[in-house]
Amino acid sequence: MLRSENTGPGAARPRPVPDLRAFLAGDWRLDRRIRDRLAGTDGRFEGLARFVPEGPDLRCVETGRLTLGGHTGTAEQVYVYAFPEPGRAEVRFRDGRPFHDLDLRSGRWRAVHPCGADLYRGRFRACGPDAWGMLWRVAGPRKALSIASRFRRCG
Repeated sequence: MLRSENTGPGAARPRPVPDLRAFLAGDWRLDRRIRDRLAGTDGRFEGLARFVPEGPDLRCVETGRLTLGGHTGTAEQVYVYAFPEPGRAEVRFRDGRPFHDLDLRSGRWRAVHPCGADLYRGRFRACGPDAWGMLWRVAGPRKALSIASRFRRCG
């Protein structure tokens, strides 16, 4: 999982990102580990995250293969990153609903997203010019998840 990259004793120092849009733009290999404590299952998503310019924003399209519980198949998720200033993004779902803010000017960030009665708590870290990660912990009456994602720049 992403634990050592984010918090462990051997973790890389966070890398400040003054221009978040420039940092994210392009293609990233994505490895995501999912632990569903309510269902007692582990899963994995492996694929590509493409951050494509769309006017002043970036559209992030994640595509790949998801294995979770008894399911294995292709999966896709889309987010829109708007940049009110160079070091900060407002992340929205495909339909425009707000998800969370992201500010990596210090190299790390924490975010919270309420989803009904469930609460998502995210931690983000820029690990270098070509690597970053996020860890979401989700708790509530319907969900008990850990979702760790590692992004490595393609090429």
